[in-house]
Amino acid sequence: MSVQELIAETFRYLGVGNAVPDESLTALAEQAIRRVSQAAKTRYLIQRLPCRIEEDTVVLGGLIVRSADLARHLSGCNESFLFAATLGANVDRLLRRDTLTQPSLAVVEQAAATAVLEAYCDEVCCSLESTLSAKYLRPRFSAGYGDMPLDTQETVLRMLEAPKQIGLSCTRTNMLTPMKSVTAVIGIADEQTVCFSKGCDMCRKTDCAFRRI
Repeated sequence: MSVQELIAETFRYLGVGNAVPDESLTALAEQAIRRVSQAAKTRYLIQRLPCRIEEDTVVLGGLIVRSADLARHLSGCNESFLFAATLGANVDRLLRRDTLTQPSLAVVEQAAATAVLEAYCDEVCCSLESTLSAKYLRPRFSAGYGDMPLDTQETVLRMLEAPKQIGLSCTRTNMLTPMKSVTAVIGIADEQTVCFSKGCDMCRKTDCAFRRI
């Protein structure tokens, strides 16, 4: 993703909407992206598992997820990846420090970090798909999307051994730590199709301030 695309995504996560950011905000976004990128220590884990769908339940190896939305999203997939990625603890430390010393910059850094994380995940998935023979990846589907339970994250992290492998865990309230991290299920399909939604399009929360327009 180019710097300009990262800036546009940062503005989206800031909730700018259709407003045109001025030069000072653009410069702040550029600074935030640069600082987050320098602090980030990106890491990811992936595990390929058989996928079975039984009505509104998805069975991924030892993971059983009751989610009609996920079942619909993975329709036609006989395999899926469990995926986890993080920008690392240094980004959390940067955000905490700047919240105290440069609060305006810290707000933009929060948005920039989310944009950088999503761009990293996209790059990993594109690279992963290129290694698959006659297979195609569905968009990432994370716990908390639609009706997929948020507490699925704990099981995903355990199956991936994420705390040990990349230092990624979750709290009792199922919040990831480091904060700028993600877990997801990625369907592996035999056919490439445009009929499956991605990101904001798959989410039912249409009043979200960060939704793509």
